Amino acid sequence: MCGGCVKKMQGVLAKVPGIARVEGNAAEKTMTIVPASNTTLSPKAIWEAIEAAGKKPAKLVGPAGEFATKPKS
Repeated sequence: MCGGCVKKMQGVLAKVPGIARVEGNAAEKTMTIVPASNTTLSPKAIWEAIEAAGKKPAKLVGPAGEFATKPKS
């Protein structure tokens, strides 16, 4: 993931309802998503937003669990 990809993904993920902040690390190829207060994010919505941006998530980790394939909810 390059710096341009990080910026693109930050923009895409910032549009997902309930996301307050998105931080990216190009060197580690990771994105950290911070939810808005009192918000439960949908792992499926995050996964689908990444796919819609033309990327394939390798892994999604959060309070709802760890996913290597698209979550069902």
